[in-house]
Amino acid sequence: MVQVDCTQASGLEVELASYFSERLKGVLPLVKRRKVVFDETSSGRGLTTTEVVDVLKSFLAARSLSRDYEIALERDEITLRAQKPSPARKFKGGHRPPPNLHICPHCGYVTPYEDVYWIHVKTHYV
Repeated sequence: MVQVDCTQASGLEVELASYFSERLKGVLPLVKRRKVVFDETSSGRGLTTTEVVDVLKSFLAARSLSRDYEIALERDEITLRAQKPSPARKFKGGHRPPPNLHICPHCGYVTPYEDVYWIHVKTHYV
């Protein structure tokens, strides 16, 4: 399974997953903690790391981030590494999500609605 590790590029996971869903037809990108993983089960085709790297380069170029991040490839895991430390990493616990987004600590589910978030979190304890 191909996945993109965004640990050093925290805050880009949701936007990156959205970009992947627009560019990679038939493949469902999901945010899981600080990684973007791809569900290929419904596509009927295999996803290659080359395809993902090409889309990732396009994403960085479109947002003028090519100089800020480098792409490292190890087997099926692609790592997006920061060229210089991000100011957000100085806080204990790393990046904080925008105030209008709620991220599940168990699975990475993202929603802008607080009530939906709490209902979702409770389902992990059922």
